[in-house]
Amino acid sequence: MYAQTEERKDQKRVAAHPIAQNKHKEKSKSWLSDNRDASVFQRKIKKLINNNPQAADFVQLYSKSTFAHNTLSSRLIIQRVIDYKAVSLACEKLHIPFEGNKIIEVPDKVMANTKFKDYPEGYVIGLSEEEKKESLTSMQQGPGQEKEYTEATAKDLLSLLGGAAYNHKIGAVVITEKMENYERNILHELGHHKQNIVSGFNSDNTTVLLLEYHNVLCNENLFAGPKRVSYEDDQTFSWVTRWNKMKNNEEKNDFLDARAKELIQMEEQFYQTLLSSKNKKEKDLEVYGLTAQKLSEELIDVHENPDNGFYVVRALFNMIKQLKSKFS
Repeated sequence: MYAQTEERKDQKRVAAHPIAQNKHKEKSKSWLSDNRDASVFQRKIKKLINNNPQAADFVQLYSKSTFAHNTLSSRLIIQRVIDYKAVSLACEKLHIPFEGNKIIEVPDKVMANTKFKDYPEGYVIGLSEEEKKESLTSMQQGPGQEKEYTEATAKDLLSLLGGAAYNHKIGAVVITEKMENYERNILHELGHHKQNIVSGFNSDNTTVLLLEYHNVLCNENLFAGPKRVSYEDDQTFSWVTRWNKMKNNEEKNDFLDARAKELIQMEEQFYQTLLSSKNKKEKDLEVYGLTAQKLSEELIDVHENPDNGFYVVRALFNMIKQLKSKFS
């Protein structure tokens, strides 16, 4: 196996090699925030508006005859907009406090430059009076950018971030009202909040793609649904067709063993690249180590349930392939 350095031990780096270790022990078995360039935003926003001229028409949002809480800890009954039950469940899964979270839900037709204090009642939770003076434009793009987004809706701007985002500067989650997969997206963004407030990981000190992989594999995949194996395009999709045609666990374990041997070499090469890279940020080694450790913990009862191993090799393969160029 690898020669273990003290630095490597300190990083708690574990990932592909438990696969080979597991095979050795059981010989009778076969093995086992988004940083974007402003000019790009501006071009895309203008394209969105040109394709949908009505998107820039501001309309007054009427209150709904439902309920909500104006802070996550209050019992005051007002217009219900933010799904505080979804927030509560996400916080429970993440083991972070429910009270005191900052949530901004972006409704249709509100402009990107609209200050949060002028949002309809119930759409903004937990922000200070000073923070409410910000708009989505100023918060995400920085002060002085408003003139570039005068015709853009807040929803347009947020759509360029996938419909939801986390701003670690003020610790706020921003999410599109009634967006698809709302519960999973709120869990993902609160996962970034946990990274920031619990571990001190954010886009200032961690490479964004690595930060996203840590969040997906450690936090978002707590969601009760299919586990996500990639932050960007899944490069293991062809494996799935082959996997589904396999008739028994022995055949699946043979497949996983072959992938594991490939991954051990890939991961060793990537780790050495990361270790010596001049592009790495302060927390990158720590975040990578924790992410790899999380994957190794998924290797439970893998002989009886090879799907656990299949998830691990797919996620690790995607992560290494996609991160490699960031540290070259």
